[in-house]
Amino acid sequence: MAATESKPKPTAGPWRVGELEHSIVLGPKGEAVCSCFFFAERGAPQGETAANARLIAAAPDLLAACERLLAAFAPPSKLSDDLIRDEMAAVRAALAKAGA
Repeated sequence: MAATESKPKPTAGPWRVGELEHSIVLGPKGEAVCSCFFFAERGAPQGETAANARLIAAAPDLLAACERLLAAFAPPSKLSDDLIRDEMAAVRAALAKAGA
């Protein structure tokens, strides 16, 4: 990616699991964001497929929470610097894994 290009953004949240089809994740306007149906067709247990869809649907909220946590606990803080550093490193790793 060139320095002048911006990083692509995901579909805005909130996301939700489909009401009739629990393996699809929908965006705020009802648009499909993700489908776990492929895995259901290949034998994944229905409960597991639905749980995966719920986890995916929570991604925008989890990302926002991590970002708020980083902002709230940034030094200076009354918490120990070591604890803050360790917790912020863990949150940064989660954000990186989510593609933030």
